[in-house]
This record gives sequence, C-alpha cells and structure tokens, in this order.
Amino acid sequence: MRVLAFILSMMLFGCLSDADKQFFYVDHVIDGDTFIADNRRIRIWGIDTPEKDEPYYQTARLTLESLIEDVELECNFVETGKYRRDVMRCYADGSDIAAIMVKKGMAKNVERALGAYYEREEIDAQKNKRGIWSE
Repeated sequence: MRVLAFILSMMLFGCLSDADKQFFYVDHVIDGDTFIADNRRIRIWGIDTPEKDEPYYQTARLTLESLIEDVELECNFVETGKYRRDVMRCYADGSDIAAIMVKKGMAKNVERALGAYYEREEIDAQKNKRGIWSE
C-alpha cells in the first residue's frame, strides 16, 4: 500500500511543470506550518505543528522561521485549504521544508489521500526523541 501511495504521489507531484512553480520571500511566519508571502497566507502541505496553547508551539514557529527567512522559496500549489489558505509544497535551496520540520520533531506527518508522505521522517524523530517526541 505504501508503495502505491508513493507512486501516486510521485505521479501527482512529478507532473508539475515549471509554470506551476511559484517563488516567494516570506513576509511573516505565523506558526510552524503557516506563513505570509506576497499578501498570501500559505499553509505547508503534509504537516501539522503545535497550536498556540500547546508545548513546542514557539519552538516550531522559530524553527520554520530559521528555515525560510531571507530565502527564496519555491512552492507548488496543492489546494485551497481550510480557512482559505493556499496549501503548498515548499522548498528552500532544494530541500523540502515539511520533511525538515518533521525530521526535527517540530511537526507531525499528516496522512492525506496519498498516504503518510513524511512517515519515515516522523519515525526517525520519534525514535530519536526529537522535539515534540522528546517526552
């Protein structure tokens, strides 16, 4: 099942053309999975980070800020999500921002229709007791 999910996700994201790519510089980081760029509220696809009243909220927000501040992001639109945010897959210097956040233990993998995309990173963070998995 995981292999099928991986193949489907590669097909979906592999067929994005250069025209589908959007480039941003971040204006403001809201929390660990949402930021503002070019007057757009952008939610990072595939992850969920702690909310304001939860442990590691501030750490997750600062981690995301350190990854994307003063860096040109390359993002691919996925969908318009809850709260009318643009849900996007974003990369900084070729690195998947969501994968980094999960591997650092600052975010949880969110299972979507295509499966657990960042499952390996989450298992690694849990095993090594990083971030939200440290307790």
